[in-house]
Amino acid sequence: MRLNSEKIELLNKLEEWIAGREHLQADIAAMKRITETSKLAIRLQDINNYLQFESIDYKKLSDKFKEHSTFFGN
Repeated sequence: MRLNSEKIELLNKLEEWIAGREHLQADIAAMKRITETSKLAIRLQDINNYLQFESIDYKKLSDKFKEHSTFFGN
């Protein structure tokens, strides 16, 4: 994924906003009720749920990375 300076700045602001939330779940729920932010809120909720409740299989992740990185050298 290629990011220009505007996208990097936006991601930094989003990261700061998320880090500063004391009640992230409540903030995301409020965002879901606003038409302009509802799609973003749904994606943030999915990411948050995954990070909180799913375990990451680092072995599988490492194997997939090796598989995909073989194409970098060609």
